[in-house]
Amino acid sequence: MTVPMCTNASTKDYSDPIFVTILPNITPAITITASASDICKGTTVSFKATDTGSGNNPVYQWKINGNNAVSNNLTFSSASLQNGDVVTCFVDAGAVTCSGISTALSNPVTMKVSDVLQPAISIAASETNICSGTSVTVTATIAGNAVKKIYLWHLNGIKTGTNSAVYTLVSPANGDKLTCELEGDNTVCQLPAVSNTVVFTVRQLPTITFQPAAVSINVGGQASLNAITTGNIASFLFTPANKLVNAATLTPLTIALADNTNFTLLVTDINGCKASRDIMVSVWRELLMPKSFTPNGDGINDVFRIPPGVRLKLKEFCIYDRWSKKIFTTSDISKGWDGKLNGMEYGPTTFIYIITGTGDKGDIVVKGTVVLLR
Repeated sequence: MTVPMCTNASTKDYSDPIFVTILPNITPAITITASASDICKGTTVSFKATDTGSGNNPVYQWKINGNNAVSNNLTFSSASLQNGDVVTCFVDAGAVTCSGISTALSNPVTMKVSDVLQPAISIAASETNICSGTSVTVTATIAGNAVKKIYLWHLNGIKTGTNSAVYTLVSPANGDKLTCELEGDNTVCQLPAVSNTVVFTVRQLPTITFQPAAVSINVGGQASLNAITTGNIASFLFTPANKLVNAATLTPLTIALADNTNFTLLVTDINGCKASRDIMVSVWRELLMPKSFTPNGDGINDVFRIPPGVRLKLKEFCIYDRWSKKIFTTSDISKGWDGKLNGMEYGPTTFIYIITGTGDKGDIVVKGTVVLLR
């Protein structure tokens, strides 16, 4: 009979370990933000998702108006959004959480999309083929929708003028180029627009010279006017024509003239460009001084003076009383004596005058007497 014997070995035994994963009691959540929600049509908008509680391998689904767009990405961009589109993002945690909820839908972003305004602008000038020195009015016209109208004028590429639909170009040069830009504005989805270019052709004016440039004659004499012109002259006109023997020539002869006379010549070339020039015919008289004068304030013969039109470069005009006292002097040939000294009137009497200066034949000295009458 065999009797069982106990050994020193342990009577305890252990199973294989079982690891238990305790899931957090959380619920997935997701929010999205947009780079802009009030945009112009065609603008690219970027969206970004931020999620929590979605585990290690979440799946993302972007949606536009509930329809699937881009999958499995935290960001989303689009340039084709329409007004009223609603953008959301759906996340799937991929495993059942302790809460029993494994998916979440983001907040919605509703888009406001405005149509893009594409106006057009054109400019027209009152005339583009002009004579030198002519001012031109240019008008801008807008076609299509334009909420804001800001005009930017450019002359030869350089900004000019003011914010106005009308621009006046003063004396443009030949070949000048003018454009107008309608400024764009992103706040109202308005695109810029550039007008056509207006190019100006500027014709040179004809020229007139007189040889000699001024003419002097004695009273009752006649003068020859010699006009020289450049350009293709189509017509000309001398005025006053009644002071010319023949006004239908560029080298006319005047009639006998008693006073200084200014003549004007107007010429017109074959392009319609006009030019004019004046020439003065000065009529000179001999130095014949009055014998008397009447300074009584009636406006007639009140001043004793050198008569107008005398050919004289005056040095001094002096008047002396009968005691040889100098009571008046001037070097201005247009001035004369009014019969007073220091505001006091002289009574009727005789005075002596002396005139010195330079005439046609050299230095002259003229002496004489004048009677003051009251």
